[in-house]
Amino acid sequence: MAEQVFKRIAESLKFKDNQLLGAGSEIIAEIKSAGVEYFLDSQSRRAFFLIKDAKMRIIGFAMDVLTDSGAEVQLNIQATSLLYIRSRYAREQAASFQSDSSFAEFAWKNEIASRLGKSGTEVVLGKDGVMTVRKSSQQAEEKKYQPGPAAVPAVLLEILFGQMLDSDHKKIIVDIIEADGKITPTLIARIEPQGPAAGEGEAGYVLTVELLNGRGFYEQVYLDNQKRISKRLLRQEGTYILERTSQKEILRQFPKWSDYILQKKKILEQDRP
Repeated sequence: MAEQVFKRIAESLKFKDNQLLGAGSEIIAEIKSAGVEYFLDSQSRRAFFLIKDAKMRIIGFAMDVLTDSGAEVQLNIQATSLLYIRSRYAREQAASFQSDSSFAEFAWKNEIASRLGKSGTEVVLGKDGVMTVRKSSQQAEEKKYQPGPAAVPAVLLEILFGQMLDSDHKKIIVDIIEADGKITPTLIARIEPQGPAAGEGEAGYVLTVELLNGRGFYEQVYLDNQKRISKRLLRQEGTYILERTSQKEILRQFPKWSDYILQKKKILEQDRP
């Protein structure tokens, strides 16, 4: 009986094109056509953020570096990211990403350490368009997906934001691929800066990011006049703020991470051949 009910419901469904998803696909197609290295403009994109809680206490940091290796290899785009939170929910997350210019192929490794133990994920998108996700936790598993034209790896979100701001679209929907292999439909909307930030110059643009997975994640992203992220305000079971800072300040606040940060930065920013 349940099967018959399901079939009748499926037969009665009517679908129509989602214009916001189409707009997202259009923006991503433009990035793929130009190539990621076009947006890097022969320079690395480096971002360091202090993570603060609702009381503005520093509880961690995040680091993202994206670069074009310049080498004559298929996966010439390289990125590394590091997230550290030092609270009762202490967490360390390190990821490395390699992709071709149009991110039609990529390899992504992600490792997490928390009070619950360690786990890792490897995400590989092959030439056939199939994305394989392998998890190396206590229960190892492998899953396969086929991302659509609106899919974009999370490491490229700043480029996506900039391309959206250069377009006529005020709202788009994209499928964000996270380092753990999850693909989440996400609504991104442009809003006008409000309050003091509107006149300070630090917030030339403001975007809202809402994950459409029913878990209540909501984010405001502030970008400067160069379309680079200056601050992120995250809300989900609490409020967290990521404020852009310097590498020097991260090393001062978190000296035990100095060797790791400097080593990763050196590897990604070595002289081109």
